[in-house]
Amino acid sequence: MLKHYVKVYVPSTNRDKKIPTNHFENRTSRVAGWLSDIFGGATIDKVQGCWISEQDNSLINEDINRVESFMDKKELEANKRAIRLQVKSWGKEWKQEAMSLEIDGKLEFIS
Repeated sequence: MLKHYVKVYVPSTNRDKKIPTNHFENRTSRVAGWLSDIFGGATIDKVQGCWISEQDNSLINEDINRVESFMDKKELEANKRAIRLQVKSWGKEWKQEAMSLEIDGKLEFIS
């Protein structure tokens, strides 16, 4: 039984600017592929998100794809550091103030 999970929240913006749909889909595919390579599969949920920008205190609304993978405790512990490093790398590449990563119900902001 797989009791543990990670969720990566894939943004559809660069800061407050919406990116083209094909770029958003590419981001999502990369995250899903990376997680699937490690854990054997992933699920994608389309959700809406909003947050306050630290740069100018404005409200940012955006489409988000939440990519989730399940694993056992041993797999999670063996890969936790790599997951955080990869999410941080994507955040820099995608010009994010921070990326949201959820591990077993606890949300982290990776920057």
